[in-house]
Amino acid sequence: MDIKNLTDTIRHLEVGRAYRVEQKVPANKLMNTYFDLNLNLGLLFEKALTVEKITGNSDELLDLYCDALVSFLQIANNKKWTYLLLVSDEELGSLKEKWQTASFAKIYLILQKLLNQSYFEHQDKSFQHAWHIFLKFGIVELKFTITQIESHFFARYGEDAL
Repeated sequence: MDIKNLTDTIRHLEVGRAYRVEQKVPANKLMNTYFDLNLNLGLLFEKALTVEKITGNSDELLDLYCDALVSFLQIANNKKWTYLLLVSDEELGSLKEKWQTASFAKIYLILQKLLNQSYFEHQDKSFQHAWHIFLKFGIVELKFTITQIESHFFARYGEDAL
């Protein structure tokens, strides 16, 4: 996964955006980004629960997944944690081989716990663990390929899309 290209895309996207007044304060910007991530994850999991048979071909699910991905990237950029997002090909391969979780609700709650620890207790390892769970959710439970995620992301958020 080309994390550098993904994070650079979001970093350049942020430069052109007009933030709300409260986001101009760095602590509030981070807080709002965590809020956006929680909201995007909620929308993603809500949609995933309503899809009868997940095949990896749902554009709506992929849109929601990429929205949450953007929030992860924004937090990593803001906290200077982009190195935590790096995943080797071997690690991606092991994620693909993991068993599918029976309960999306359990995954969601674990993600929320880890992200809250990351924000409130400044735990970078919790953020990294949440990232790995998020990747696994996309690859295993939602059946997206890395190529599919990256292509959709760049089509939606790349410079050509702006």
